[in-house]
Amino acid sequence: MKSHLVFIFLAPILITVMATSQAQAQDGFLIENNAEIAINKFIKRQEKINKVPVWLTKVVLGDINGDGDEDAIIEYTVNLGYPGNLTSLYLAIFINERGKFVVKKKIDAGSFGTAMENEIEIESIKEGIITLKIYEFGPDDGPCCPSKERYENYKYIKGHNNLIKQF
Repeated sequence: MKSHLVFIFLAPILITVMATSQAQAQDGFLIENNAEIAINKFIKRQEKINKVPVWLTKVVLGDINGDGDEDAIIEYTVNLGYPGNLTSLYLAIFINERGKFVVKKKIDAGSFGTAMENEIEIESIKEGIITLKIYEFGPDDGPCCPSKERYENYKYIKGHNNLIKQF
């Protein structure tokens, strides 16, 4: 009899603990999922604005602003010459504000197929330092393929929504 009473007494507590654990797991999923939702909405909005295809090419996650939350930087391309091959490259910085990913900065990252500009890629985000890989054209490079690589480090400045070159 005592064991049944203990179970009856503890059952609501166990159910509450299990429900709380489940909600936290769901919240964690939702926070992670919000980045994907925000990025997809951003890409669709860019397609609507530019009236040409826009492709997400890379996502790098990390704490950009030092608040302990995971933020994101994406690379995306806008096919301005659609259906041709003139493609502009861009980066966008998303800051996680209490689970909501907000675009804070868009950066022109060059173009593909023109031999006019350097191309920029996201390499990593570590301890608030954003490392970018810069592809530069050498004297014998064709319009598709810059061959010289160098790296630059940047820090995101929260109040200015800007990147400052570090070293």
